[in-house]
Amino acid sequence: MQNANHSLFVAVITHKGRLVAQLTGNDRKALADRAHCYAANNNYHRAVVQIRPN
Repeated sequence: MQNANHSLFVAVITHKGRLVAQLTGNDRKALADRAHCYAANNNYHRAVVQIRPN
């Protein structure tokens, strides 16, 4: 069960209009960095990363 002090975020990575990955984490900034690294390491050029609360 979540409480207000322990938020969970979801990073949705899309490439060319196709969902390629979803990552979760507690730290919004670290999650965004991890999602961008994931996209770059998989050669998803111009991938869109969206961070939203779960």
